Amino acid sequence: MSTERPQACPVPGACAAPSTSANKLAAIRTDDPEPQFRLGIELLQASPPKRDQLQARVWLRLAAARGHSGAQYFLGQIHEHGWGVRPDDVVALGWYYQAAEQGHRDAQYAVGFFLSHGRGGERNDEYAAQWLQRSALQNQPDAQYCLGLLYEVGQGVPKDPSRACEWFLEAAQNGRCDARYEIGVRMLRGEGITQDEAAGARWLREAAWQRHRRAQFLVGRCFLDGRGVARNPEEAAFWFLLLARKGLREAADLAAQALEPLSVRQTREVAGRVRSFEVGDAPRA
Repeated sequence: MSTERPQACPVPGACAAPSTSANKLAAIRTDDPEPQFRLGIELLQASPPKRDQLQARVWLRLAAARGHSGAQYFLGQIHEHGWGVRPDDVVALGWYYQAAEQGHRDAQYAVGFFLSHGRGGERNDEYAAQWLQRSALQNQPDAQYCLGLLYEVGQGVPKDPSRACEWFLEAAQNGRCDARYEIGVRMLRGEGITQDEAAGARWLREAAWQRHRRAQFLVGRCFLDGRGVARNPEEAAFWFLLLARKGLREAADLAAQALEPLSVRQTREVAGRVRSFEVGDAPRA
């Protein structure tokens, strides 16, 4: 697994929260950690010049001291990614632990991820798997995907390709792009799961539309060979040409093969779709 984790998304509802002044008044007037947490997040995520990372940490620490798991989690994010402070995995892991013990699913994932890579302390594969499973059972897609990887190779858990596929499928259903690729490949080949080429091709297409390059290549092959989908040189050409424009030589050769039976009009349409995809404006076929 990569040692890099995606940074946190904005807190749901934080952007629609009252103004900073209103939040600050509410935070000062109450012992309830929620207004303090909301104020900290607003200060952390505001656009300059309203962003104030120092004050954000002050309010988040106040909320965290009162047991707010979200504040504890975001303090972990601050120290992991170095938002206004020097990055420090040890401090980050300490905050993640506090939130994870309270059942915060993203913090549980973070703890599992850190432990599986030896970040912030010694590597502990078994303990990492336990935390990832706790998070995965709360429907955290990143944890589900990582747990699938652990079962795939037998890291901290018994090696079990079938269990790996179960977790890849869970993560895929929750939108994790890499998991959609992994389950698509396994369904296409019948590895660890009953072979279903049509379902495998569908999952690979989902990952391909999320810009997963290996999925894009396999989708091109599926359309070129008629595997799991009806043979369609035009669709194959679209995916191969997309990759060829990014410098993949093998894709360029296959794009030429797929384009050969197409008319001039069809070729122009494919090229137009590729250009639209590259700027994020291509309709899904």
